[in-house]
Amino acid sequence: MRTVPIRLAAGWLSAHAGVLYAENRAASLLCVAASALYPRVLLGGLAALLLAQAWILALGLANIARPGIRINALLTGLALAALWAPDGAWWLIFPLAVSLGVLFSVTLGEWLWRAGSLPALSLPFSLAVWAALPVLGGMAPAIPELPFPLAADHPLSAFLSSLGWIFLSPHPVSGALVLAALLATSRWLALLAVAGYAVGQAAMSVLAPESAGPGLAFNFPLAAMAVGGVYCLPGLGSFVLGMVAALLAALAAAAFAQVFLGSGAPALSAPFVAAALLILAVARHARRGVTPMLAHPALPERHAEAARLAESRLGAPGSLPLAPPFLGQWQVYQGFDGAHTHRGPWRHALDFFLSREGKSYRGEGERLDDYLCWGLPVVAPIAGEVVAVRDGLPDNSPGQVASRVEQDANWGNHVVIRAASGPHVWLAHLRQGSVGVQAGAWVRLGEVVGACGNSGRSPQPHLHLHVQPGPEAGEVSLPFHLDNILTSDEASGHRWHLAHVPGRGKSVASAVPETALARALTLPVGRRLGFEVRAGASEWRPWQVEATLTLAGQVRLSSEHADIAAVSGPHAFALYDRRGGKDPWLDLFALALGLTPFAEAAESWADAPPARLFPMRLPARLFLWAFRPLGCSLASRYRRSRAAWGWRQIGRHELSLLPGWRETLETEAEFTPDGQFRRLAARLDGLTLEMRQVFLAQKPDEGIPAWRVSMPPPPVSPPPLKGATP
Repeated sequence: MRTVPIRLAAGWLSAHAGVLYAENRAASLLCVAASALYPRVLLGGLAALLLAQAWILALGLANIARPGIRINALLTGLALAALWAPDGAWWLIFPLAVSLGVLFSVTLGEWLWRAGSLPALSLPFSLAVWAALPVLGGMAPAIPELPFPLAADHPLSAFLSSLGWIFLSPHPVSGALVLAALLATSRWLALLAVAGYAVGQAAMSVLAPESAGPGLAFNFPLAAMAVGGVYCLPGLGSFVLGMVAALLAALAAAAFAQVFLGSGAPALSAPFVAAALLILAVARHARRGVTPMLAHPALPERHAEAARLAESRLGAPGSLPLAPPFLGQWQVYQGFDGAHTHRGPWRHALDFFLSREGKSYRGEGERLDDYLCWGLPVVAPIAGEVVAVRDGLPDNSPGQVASRVEQDANWGNHVVIRAASGPHVWLAHLRQGSVGVQAGAWVRLGEVVGACGNSGRSPQPHLHLHVQPGPEAGEVSLPFHLDNILTSDEASGHRWHLAHVPGRGKSVASAVPETALARALTLPVGRRLGFEVRAGASEWRPWQVEATLTLAGQVRLSSEHADIAAVSGPHAFALYDRRGGKDPWLDLFALALGLTPFAEAAESWADAPPARLFPMRLPARLFLWAFRPLGCSLASRYRRSRAAWGWRQIGRHELSLLPGWRETLETEAEFTPDGQFRRLAARLDGLTLEMRQVFLAQKPDEGIPAWRVSMPPPPVSPPPLKGATP
């Protein structure tokens, strides 16, 4: 365990970095250096953090509140040391104001969260310093002026000084260190800071030119960063909203300057807080253009990575996941934007039928029971309430359609199910007299609700599926996708998809999980996997990971230097959100097994893991740093085959940088039904990375007995990697 001084130093560094939403050690040290330009300011921040830590320990304050407490305490200490000379009443006011900042952090944080999932930001810091004003008097900077080659009113000097003001160190050198910390943390945040400053300062020069100085201008980049990258998913919409926040911060700063003109009361971060909270409160209700992330603030690169991975694995945002509404394997007769009826407002719909050797019927297809799908069960693709049923329309003869013209007759006999999230799922063209549920009933996922028919506007038996906002016939269709399915064709065999919208002609079936596969890839909390690893022909050395549980209930696989989140089930084993320092073996583990379906019939599938898992060479790293500020994904293709001892899974991971510039990594994983990994390997540019499991252990946890299995090492020279072209 870390000693108390080490924990305090770590808290001090993390509080400095947290002001800029940073996480890495380099950014922390740069932020500390920014305030160290004025030693008294630095010591004021350190003293405030020590006092805040005493409050945290004395009251046993929750871990989730501690980062905000430390940040606001740090800012309070920095401000009191920078704006007033430490003499007389200052020594009494300092601990009182810092303590008040701690109390404000706890109470305001809870109130704002309950009011609308809003963050307190640095509002507690401003309130605590303002509370000290009656005793300390108006702002009177007590730190000395330090020389700089450029004049104070030079645009570059003014910009850097405004960044220095974030840590109450109003000097261009401090600002340069803050800018370097931003670049080391997030190029997107650095871009927002520069653009937000420019927009806010331009507005300030019009609204209150006499007050347009660095002491207020630091609010503009802070507002832009909070709205445009940390509390909203990064993109064009959030960037524009960040600029709006910078404008509002300028308006608030101008108003503050006019109201308190001559009083000496500092605005501190009030303009930033007011603008950011106002924009975020409105963004909670946005339905397009911007995606708020109030419950999960993070660096924009992490937001973008999570969004790309979620869309790849779970479907487009807002798309409703549905199970196939049938048993067995059917084909798609008409897909989204189909050539016949799935057009315009009704473009999101799927028609299914059965076809064998290119024919959907037996014989001449003159009778309804000649058709392969006629009368087969139709099941609920989602659990929910049945809100509408129609069962009395006759089925059409093959090649004919209903002559009735009323709106709901177009869909024939149908069942409408309202999902828990609100949308309504339509199952249409059912067989007359087959509907076995009534309006008001609740159905389970997979429950039989009717049979495939040919009622309504249907020239041959088939099943129609679409989603719409309400229960009335003819409403606009909504996006949806099928969940955990296998599609089949001659080229790729049984291809597994966690979320997919199949196109015309695709064969579709639900993916049935294999118990042995699920057991092999389930890692309970406390499970430790021990490996021997080596690069090329080097010596084998030990490496291990352990399944740990976070306070938020997330299972993470943790090595000595890094960790990654893990999910087992119900359809697949998945890894995501890799954090920590350099660990090529954890990256290899994540690429080889990052998305592994439990369906044994799955012969191939695809994934889009983050490119930062790829062992890139320096030119590729520099290119991504310069031209992909929010990162990018790999194109990963997997194939899996069954062997006598278990399964072999081969992956091919491509990093596309420019046309003609593509780097490829091959991975191989071998694992047994009892949860043992025989071997994991990767090959890049002739270098082979290898891992072989040597022990499997379980720590006692929640009644799980402790046990350990020692495994005989595999052959010293394992078989070479096989090529993979899935």
